Amino acid sequence: MTVADSSPLIALSRTDAFHLLRPLFGNILIPPAVFDEVVTKGRARPGAFEVRQAMDDGWMHLKSPARLLTPPYGPMRLGEVQALSLAKELGSSILLDENPARRRASIENI
Repeated sequence: MTVADSSPLIALSRTDAFHLLRPLFGNILIPPAVFDEVVTKGRARPGAFEVRQAMDDGWMHLKSPARLLTPPYGPMRLGEVQALSLAKELGSSILLDENPARRRASIENI
């Protein structure tokens, strides 16, 4: 199981490569803040349709972390914090691209 942040989902949608996620990673989890950023706030933007379709197809799932990593979060958005927290909690891999989040993932051994 892999956890995804919003940026990779949006970028792969923009480049018509979203379809690669399922064969490469199987089931993917997204936290509520990622869903909100990509689907709710971004409803007319790349990624919104693809995420909804993946959820309808049953290979992408919404899951909240039980608790958030302890601060400081630095310049990370809530979606990144939730994604990192969920990946740490589950001991899973994570898809993200922002440098502050990648540094925190390294610190947390994710």
